[in-house]
Amino acid sequence: MKSSKRKRQKRALVRFFFNLVLLSILILGGYYLSWAPIIRIYAPAEQKKEVRTFIRSMSGNSILSLKKLTTLDWSKMKAPITSPVLHRKIPYFWSLHFSEKYQARYIYLNKYIREVDIAGKLISTQDKESVQPSTLLFYYPIEIQSVQNSIDEVYEKELSALIAYLYCSESGLGPKVRNIQFNPNTGITLTIFQKSCLIGFIEENPEEFIQTLEKKIIRLEEYIKTKSSWDEFIQFDFRFSDQIICRKHQ
Repeated sequence: MKSSKRKRQKRALVRFFFNLVLLSILILGGYYLSWAPIIRIYAPAEQKKEVRTFIRSMSGNSILSLKKLTTLDWSKMKAPITSPVLHRKIPYFWSLHFSEKYQARYIYLNKYIREVDIAGKLISTQDKESVQPSTLLFYYPIEIQSVQNSIDEVYEKELSALIAYLYCSESGLGPKVRNIQFNPNTGITLTIFQKSCLIGFIEENPEEFIQTLEKKIIRLEEYIKTKSSWDEFIQFDFRFSDQIICRKHQ
């Protein structure tokens, strides 16, 4: 009886390690081989055709691996866009993000205009003096309140993924956001529909978190449109996974 039990345990252990090795091979294969990755291309609508044409011309008769895609000389592509930034979703889902070469992205961070890259990271230093926002630039106003670490560190950790999504996503969330606040105790608050919208802290998978938030906002819009009025409410709370708390004026 004990011998039979030991054999079953041994077989289970062998299957576990076999599956572990197989999974590791598949993950590595997704990066180094040509058959595994499922790649989504994010680029300005008018440039997507040029991107795909360039990839086909570089692949010859075979499919390029993801590793090869990231090492291509993209400067040869006949399109006014930058080299792509790779976003990984292990094991099989990957995306290449392109942006227009002349497109600059700005935020108005605690009264300083700062430039950010496609991943939302800061690429300009803070000026010595604060400036008034310029009507010639499109930017997202951001206020980071009462933090112990530097403003830049808090922005990079807590808000850069949100800014990247607002600028790069093809969704309609970006134009709806009018202001962004961050408080170390309550997290992120967005001003949408001229109302305060609490969203808390962005979780480990920022893109999935923000997409879920966006779906909630769409549901809220549909509800307000059919059964209520924006003027009835003062604040919306999106911090709970399965509900939206709507606070009315007193």
